[in-house]
Amino acid sequence: MAIATFDSARGKIYEVDASLDPERAVLRLAERLIDGGICVHCQRPAGLDPDSLDSMPMNKMICWYQYDPGTKRFVRGCD
Repeated sequence: MAIATFDSARGKIYEVDASLDPERAVLRLAERLIDGGICVHCQRPAGLDPDSLDSMPMNKMICWYQYDPGTKRFVRGCD
């Protein structure tokens, strides 16, 4: 189970996702929270793909966050 807590104008918000694998639970939660958001760096809509570092559709329009297994970090498309 993965739980995210953050403050908003409406007060404290809790988001939860789950899986039999803890890493998959975190990735599901991150994907749900990031997809449809706005990248604070480039101001484009954000998307998350935890399974690929390949070129994604609409790279010029969407800032894709992709997991790099070499560095074990998410890399944003505008970086």
